[in-house]
Amino acid sequence: MLILLAGIITQERAVSAIDFNTIGLLIGMMVIVGITRHTGVFEYLAIIISRLWRQ
Repeated sequence: MLILLAGIITQERAVSAIDFNTIGLLIGMMVIVGITRHTGVFEYLAIIISRLWRQ
């Protein structure tokens, strides 16, 4: 935002530099993790891994 306000690059060039596929992937992963977190999967995996680690 500062680069745009300072006039170093134009808004069109800034938008063209954004990789929307990567942003879509990150948003999709955050949604999946947000849903999965409520199911207790991560806690379950942590318990299983800690039991395996102790052996």
